[in-house]
Amino acid sequence: MLQSKISYSPKLIICYPDKCDICNISQSKSYNGFISLNKKKNKEMFDSIIKKDNEKLISTMIYNNNIFVCYEDKGVIIDSNNLNEKLNTIYWKQKIVDVGIVYNKYAVVCSKSIIDIIDINTKKIVHIFETKKESNRFLSLLITNNENLFILAIDEG
Repeated sequence: MLQSKISYSPKLIICYPDKCDICNISQSKSYNGFISLNKKKNKEMFDSIIKKDNEKLISTMIYNNNIFVCYEDKGVIIDSNNLNEKLNTIYWKQKIVDVGIVYNKYAVVCSKSIIDIIDINTKKIVHIFETKKESNRFLSLLITNNENLFILAIDEG
């Protein structure tokens, strides 16, 4: 759910493997307190971010009242009021399998053996969690929220 401090129109982000739908809830019709998300009946309240080429969509989240769309090889910050306007692009050092945001400032990007903490504004890596190259340990993100990062390390074999 996206609620901008600038705009008073809340938006709901619905993620699919190949696209993200952005639903402008303030334009929806309410039925007995419920909002219908039927795209055929309410198409005027939906916009979509469709993945390009062969990019693998990993996640979509809120960052500073904008939309942070994360693909396997990059993250793109999109203006929540104009889905055609890219505000910033960050390219990851390796293909990622998961992503999160901590302190509303850092992207936590996770591959199978490395987790990079990247300052979203400067695009610089500020910390790296890495397994030994000869290890059979795999890393994954359990939870990221505003102040916490929980990592799972699994030893294979």
